[in-house]
This record gives sequence, structure tokens and C-alpha cells, in this order.
Amino acid sequence: KVKEDLLLQAISKYEEALNSNANIETLLNCSIAYYNYLTSVAEERGWVVEEDDEIFFDSTDPDVQKAESYFQRLVTADENAKSMCLYAMFLVRCRAFLQAESLFIRSIQASASPYTLTEYLYFLDRCRVSVFADHTYRCIVERTQQKIVSPFTGKELGGIVKVFTENGSFKSLKITGVTSTIDVLVMISKTLKMKFDHERLQLVGVDAGLPMRQISDESWKDLEEWKRVVDSAVKKVVIKSCDLPWIYLQRPHCPYFLYLKKVPSPTSPDVVGVQFLSNTGTQQHPPPTAQYSCLRKKEVLGELFSSHDHPENYLLSLIFISPLLVPVGELKDKLTQNTGHARTPRLMDLWAQHFDDLSLSDFESFLQVTKLPSGWDGDAFW
Repeated sequence: KVKEDLLLQAISKYEEALNSNANIETLLNCSIAYYNYLTSVAEERGWVVEEDDEIFFDSTDPDVQKAESYFQRLVTADENAKSMCLYAMFLVRCRAFLQAESLFIRSIQASASPYTLTEYLYFLDRCRVSVFADHTYRCIVERTQQKIVSPFTGKELGGIVKVFTENGSFKSLKITGVTSTIDVLVMISKTLKMKFDHERLQLVGVDAGLPMRQISDESWKDLEEWKRVVDSAVKKVVIKSCDLPWIYLQRPHCPYFLYLKKVPSPTSPDVVGVQFLSNTGTQQHPPPTAQYSCLRKKEVLGELFSSHDHPENYLLSLIFISPLLVPVGELKDKLTQNTGHARTPRLMDLWAQHFDDLSLSDFESFLQVTKLPSGWDGDAFW
């Protein structure tokens, strides 16, 4: 209650300031204060979805409508990457997913910060577009080298996670958004006073088929109960050594807890994506939706020009992901090699429609020296 009262006082002061001088910084702070206030009162207003502990605002609520008016003013006054990301996050809470996606993409075009990419990852997960969420997750892992700070709280992403051991006990570790799996293994080895051996230790994500809220509160002190939970798990994934466990565990619809597993022999080299394990712990072929998490840049380029009749949203997502995984020069080469492909005009049109601010100077030579198929509208593209 104290927090809510303080936020309301802050909002009142910001609104007074805006009435006399509507500057960008005050608009930003007022929007953030409103968002934090709404998330603080979400539970008492019945906005929390219990099965996955998610918060969704009631768009008919006067406070929500007032908050949106400030976000709209903010983006209108200063259409930068940060303001668009914040407004997109607010719209997700209002279930305005189409508007949110447009703002996320525009924000990433302006500046693909680790925080924006992380929120876009969670957005894709909420929409259950797992193929492209997995691509975005790999981009975050490969591109993130500095701490990830939330613009809403000013704090670095992170928190306490439980790592369970073979006897069902657990150790609590404080990690951040950029703490890698290797870092977690080193920390847990030190906590357990055991020798660290990266070839004989694995960090496994276990999906026990339990609600996310129950997972955060769960502990198993009975060894038999612990073994039953692990043996009957819906799925187990070995988390790659370079992965970011905090980002991974916070993904919506990702009900995993962490389990430190000792292996009798050295593990095989890391591969892109995750290794899918059966209930007995043996490796098996991944399900079709998981195979896309293993795509590298060659596979992404191949998908763009495959013979499959992909739906438009699939192609658009691939076009968005491609520049993050593939150098622009290679994209140009691929388009040059496929000038006769029936899909080339469609890809270029999609690119032009959704990436207005993207610099396309690298494609000038491509357009000058090649002849595109009939139906290509060059004037419309440029």
C-alpha cells in the first residue's frame, strides 16, 4: 500500500509539471510511474492470470486509459527506441498485441538493445510463436555483453534461482540476466564445495508439468518425491554452457526449474539450440517446433528461398531475424543469387513495408546490376 501511495504522489507531481512544461523527461517519468502503479495494484484489481502468474491490464479501467494517453504523448513527442519499447510493453499488458509488435520492431530498428530484444522475446513467447522466439533468444545470447537494465525499474535484470541437486535439496543463487550457464555451474560448485568440472556437470531445465507460481515456491525434501517428479517430468533440456539461464527461465510458458546433473562421461560438444532428453535422460530427436531453434544463418537464408509456401507472417519474422544473424552483405549475395526466384519481389516488398527506417544502401548495386522478375515494382519499393 505504501508503494502505491508513493507512486500516486509521484504521478500527481509529474502531472502538475506537465501542465506547466510538457518536456520529454517528465512525460517519460510519468508514463513509467503509471506503469509501475498499475502493476502494483494488478492483484487487488484481479488482473493476474493465476495459471502463469501474468499481469494483463483492463483496458476499460480509467487509470489504464490515462496511462495510455501519456505513453501516446511520449511516443509522439520523441519516437526513440526506448519510448517505443516502453509503450509496446504497456500494450502487451493491454493485450493489444498487433500494435505492440509494430512498436517492438520499430524500436529494434532504431536500436537493438539487449533489453528490447529480451522483451520482444517474451512477447513472441506470449503469442506462442516459439520458432521466432527461439531465434530471438539466440540473438540475445550472441549479442549481449553488458548488463541488461529495465527502464521501468532502473534495476539490472536478475534475481534468486533455485538449483536442485540429485538428492532433492537445493541451493539458492543470485544471478543476473547476463549470468551464463558456466557461471552458474561455477557458483553452485563453489557453494557445494565440490570440484568444478565443466565436462561432467550439466545444468538441466526440468518441466515437471506444474504451474509457474508453484515452481517458484516448490521444494522437495523427501527423496522419493523428488525422484518421482524428475522421472515423470514432461521434458528435460540441457541448457547450453553459453546460455543465459535467467533470461531462459523468465520466458512465458517456460515452466522449468534447474537441476544440477552429474554425468558419468564427458558431454558431447555444444550444438546450437538445446538437447532434448527423454524421461530416462537419453538424447532423442527434437520435436518439429524445436528444430527451428537450431537454425543458423545458412538455414535462415535457406528458409527465405525454400520451396515451401510459407505464410506471410512467417516470412516477415524471418526477414526480421535475418539481419540479426546474417551480415547484410550475405543477404545481398543471397538475393543476387535468387533474382529469378518467384519469392524475391514478395520478400523485398515485405522488407520495404515493415522496415521503413532500414538503410538499404547496400542493396543499391544489387538493384543496378540485376534484373528482377516481372511484377517487381521498384518505384514502390524505394
